[in-house]
Amino acid sequence: MAELQKNQLHTLTIDGYTAEGLGVARIGGRVVFVHGGVRGEVCSVRILKVLKKMAFGRVEEIFQPSPARREPDCPHYPACGGCAFRHISYEEELEAMSQQLKLQQKCQDIAALILVDELEEELEDDEDDEPKKRRRK
Repeated sequence: MAELQKNQLHTLTIDGYTAEGLGVARIGGRVVFVHGGVRGEVCSVRILKVLKKMAFGRVEEIFQPSPARREPDCPHYPACGGCAFRHISYEEELEAMSQQLKLQQKCQDIAALILVDELEEELEDDEDDEPKKRRRK
């Protein structure tokens, strides 16, 4: 795994988005969340914060812009933090949100399968036990 340090510059390709609108890139297996990144862009990213398995960065320079990049229509973007996707086209925003919904659905499906397996194990354990004798008063 590459040794990342704060304030380093790296040339990265943005692969996708988080639910918060950050771009996602990778350096040596480590995920880097990039403020201002658009999927498909090749850009210079300054590392702002480094954790054990991930890092956070900011776009410094765009070498190869994405066709989905657009000028934000709000003069307060990104200072206020209210809108995450003002720097990308509406079509790209819909695609990013669609991917997030699909990912959430997969997570819910996996959680449901795990829950069903646990319930089946509990039912099997209950069937093996002798019936409990109770006395009501």
